[in-house]
Amino acid sequence: MFNQRAWATALLDSSEGTESLEEVAKRFFLLLVKKKRVRHIISVMDEVKNILDKRSGIIAVYLEYALPPPEEFEGSIKEMIKKRTGASDVEIVGKENPELIGGYRLRVGDEIIDASIRGQLRKMEKSLQIATRECPGGDGVN
Repeated sequence: MFNQRAWATALLDSSEGTESLEEVAKRFFLLLVKKKRVRHIISVMDEVKNILDKRSGIIAVYLEYALPPPEEFEGSIKEMIKKRTGASDVEIVGKENPELIGGYRLRVGDEIIDASIRGQLRKMEKSLQIATRECPGGDGVN
């Protein structure tokens, strides 16, 4: 299994020396070719970005929405995330997802905030299923 975090860490560690960054990048790319891992270059570079963002206090937030939100919405999301996490900056990656019907779904690290209509309908469906099972008579209808 390929470990892009290990490769990204190795690249960053080797770039802290006295060698030029261009020379380090060239050697690193040649190593990927030699080890037949060049197909992983994008995932390694993504991991390098994640590590550098973490060191700089930048948090990536993934936002899915049914309809594009107004600009001030993203600003308020950024401020909320900064307050909750202490991050110095927040980068929002947005994507339209009509399946949400309305509202949004936000992913910050491992935490998901689902404020979509689809999410609310799922919660309602689960509540109704539980109520139906717990209701005397079994069918949920009185």
